[in-house]
Amino acid sequence: MKTFVLAVAACLLAATVLADTKIVTWNTGVSWDGAIEAREAEFMAAGEAIGANIYVLQEVMSLNGAERIAELLGVEDPQIVISDFASVSDQTDDSDKANPFFHLEVAVISDVPVVSATELEFDRNDAFGPLSNIPGLAMSRDQLFVPSEVWDTISGQTQNVLRFGRGVLRVEFEGDLVVYGIHAKSEISGYCFDAAETIRLLKRIESRSDDESGLPADEIMKLEGAVGTLEALIGQEEATSFSKNWITNAEKREAMLSAVASKAADDVSNGKTVVALGDFNIAIDDPRSGSDLSAGAECNPTRSCFEVVEDSGCAGQDGLDDSHFLISGGVEPNLTMTPLTSNLDETLLGEFSSVIDHIYVSGPRAEDFTEAIVVRDQLDGAFGSDHLPVVTELSD
Repeated sequence: MKTFVLAVAACLLAATVLADTKIVTWNTGVSWDGAIEAREAEFMAAGEAIGANIYVLQEVMSLNGAERIAELLGVEDPQIVISDFASVSDQTDDSDKANPFFHLEVAVISDVPVVSATELEFDRNDAFGPLSNIPGLAMSRDQLFVPSEVWDTISGQTQNVLRFGRGVLRVEFEGDLVVYGIHAKSEISGYCFDAAETIRLLKRIESRSDDESGLPADEIMKLEGAVGTLEALIGQEEATSFSKNWITNAEKREAMLSAVASKAADDVSNGKTVVALGDFNIAIDDPRSGSDLSAGAECNPTRSCFEVVEDSGCAGQDGLDDSHFLISGGVEPNLTMTPLTSNLDETLLGEFSSVIDHIYVSGPRAEDFTEAIVVRDQLDGAFGSDHLPVVTELSD
């Protein structure tokens, strides 16, 4: 009888050890070493304002960087794990930052004990370097598999490039909690940003030349002509290469989130409480969000590089990006995941302000999570990032 009572008590402890746990997802902005140093005060203010037990961070670039962020956030004795999207895990100086977007990791910083951590990618197994500061914890690696119902709807081009896509970090905590840290592909075209940056640099050269008489008049005219040409190209970039890029990135998000849903369904069937959270790069109510996988039903509204998509662009037709439908269990009959972010006004600040950072929950204690809230700094900003921290709490 005594043995039975002890066993029941142990089960109850495992199920409740994570009660009153605050969890946050925050895209910190590209956090290489120098950027962290420049924002030390902002990270410290974020830690004081948020006070989370589990931080799920995007755009952290190394384990060293995650350790420094944990220190600034004020997490005592942190347990840290980090994904490895690229072949280089550590960054020591600016020379390692030739293309920082090859190093955008998902990191988990926690004062709750971590039981296991797995880096999930589509078909790569080449990550290396220090991915955890937890003694004795072996970071495992596993594959993401896209459900056939989704795989058959995405283009051959997207299927071929998935192996170069971002991964997912699965972290299992003491008790019954499993967290999936996500950073889905952005929908913004790299072409648009490259052209805009070139325009900015050309105008800067032209301005300095005017001030310093550094270029002859005919060269300045050439610069002005180049700026005009690029501005015209940006204005024309609608249904051609930009839309192709747009569709490919939507398919990458669908592949990632449907694969995560399959993993989450297994966890829930095993009695786990699951949280899938991160930067989804698509809003639930975005005109591009849909719930019909058939290509004929999907609307692809045209848009210039830096214009907001309007609801009228789809006029009630199903959107081309089914990511939210898929992560909520759209192709998994045994999975229902609930978003905690439906009532938020914005998580991304700036010209394209919207709610693209999300928290989904499922499993035995899904109803024990609070609705998500955002945390702002004293200037109504995001502690130096363009994304607001999004917080929920798991309570009794």
